[in-house]
Amino acid sequence: MASTEANNVPQAHAQRDTEPVRPLANFPPSIWGDRFLSFSLDNAQLEAYAKAMEQPKEELRRLISNPAMDLNDKLSTFIKQEC
Repeated sequence: MASTEANNVPQAHAQRDTEPVRPLANFPPSIWGDRFLSFSLDNAQLEAYAKAMEQPKEELRRLISNPAMDLNDKLSTFIKQEC
């Protein structure tokens, strides 16, 4: 029994030393190529867009919370703002 355990130890050690064989993944090239490698984000322009979106949000919030406005009018206003 001791000789059987002694024979298994070198084999188990030898299996850990070899690298696992993995299949190659030969994927086709991406349709985007390297387009995003050269992408640069202009923070000033992004902030200008965010600021420009705030005014319509506030106007819509004011219109929705107006109790004098009919619900159908509110809905049509909301739909117009969405488009």
